[in-house]
Amino acid sequence: MSHLLAEHKPRIIFHAAAYKHVPIMETNVYEAVKNNVFALLSLLEIAEENGCPSFVLISSDKAVNPANVMGATKRLGELIISLPSGQPHALRLRALRNVLGSSGSVVPVFQKQIRDNQQLTITHPVSCDSS
Repeated sequence: MSHLLAEHKPRIIFHAAAYKHVPIMETNVYEAVKNNVFALLSLLEIAEENGCPSFVLISSDKAVNPANVMGATKRLGELIISLPSGQPHALRLRALRNVLGSSGSVVPVFQKQIRDNQQLTITHPVSCDSS
């Protein structure tokens, strides 16, 4: 990864790689933590060393009140991204949860509303201000 980042100098990294199969992670806790937490820490270090300005962690809906090892490791990743490191750095860190197609996803609601020619439910006001 270090060689790739040094050669290509990306402006943003979208980190979506992780083990995601809950039953396998329950029986392989060490591997789950190694891959979903320590590999994230390693990639963050490499990104910063190579001057990448932005890093986005793609997390999981299972990180909300985690009930299993996979959810806990994804939550740890979110916490790593969100907590200050205690040292100045230029790397802009963000996390987002991939909830498309998961239980509680808004996509099936939107699909039904579109099929029924209904207005889409918007839960967060959108600013149309052009300034």
